[in-house]
Parts: sequence; structure tokens; C-alpha cells
Amino acid sequence: MGKVRWIHGASEGTLILKERRLLESAWADMLQVEAGPMWAGIADGSADAMAAAWLPTTHKDYADKYKGKFEDLGANLKGTKLGLVVPAYMNNSSIEDLKMK
Repeated sequence: MGKVRWIHGASEGTLILKERRLLESAWADMLQVEAGPMWAGIADGSADAMAAAWLPTTHKDYADKYKGKFEDLGANLKGTKLGLVVPAYMNNSSIEDLKMK
């Protein structure tokens, strides 16, 4: 099973593997990779699963590139948002505020 270095990728993958082991007495390994190799592994069959596909936004290019070579089983998180955060002490309210002066 492929996973990315993001915390949710590690935790979701661990939960999925744990459930599979309990239900099917099956063992699998989890390999940490970047998003591109994770998608390529699913497409070429060298990986069996991943729980870190950020669709329909962040990984749209990968989904388009490998269309027909993977099965989308649906969302495992709903209502998520993609954005940036900064510590409150920085007093920034926009990306423009982050530009170097």
C-alpha cells in the first residue's frame, strides 16, 4: 500500500491495513513515497492501494494521466479544505502578505 509523507496518509493507511488484517487475516506492507510514484505504482500494478488521493483538486493531474488504470472507491474524507495556515503572531490575512519585501 502506498502512502505519502502527510500525517493523514500514514494514519489512514495504518487503519486500513489493520482492518484488513483483522477481517481477512491478510498481511501487507506500507511504503512511503511521493505522490507521483504512488499514483504510478497503482497504475502499473506495483502497488495495490492508497488512501491519500486528494481528489478532485490536488491530484487531478495524476487522476487524468492514469485514467482507466485505477478504481476510485470514493471519498474517505468529506468537507475538507485546501489552504495555507500561518501562526497567529504573523498577522497575515492573505498570500500577498507572505511575499518577501
